[in-house]
Amino acid sequence: MPEAVGDKAVGKRLLVWFQDEARVGQQGTTTRLWAPKEIRPRALKQLGFESASVFGSVCPGKGMAEGIV
Repeated sequence: MPEAVGDKAVGKRLLVWFQDEARVGQQGTTTRLWAPKEIRPRALKQLGFESASVFGSVCPGKGMAEGIV
């Protein structure tokens, strides 16, 4: 591994971190409502989409983890 980290890092401890990211969200579904057969009522539905990005990192060697939402 010395060729991967260079001469300055030879003989020193190396911390390895693993990182991942995800986007989670909620989107509305089709609006349904009860009505007599001949009538087609108007119904409002939520068209918006909300989401959050989650970033996380783990260092197994030190037992550390970090996360940002």
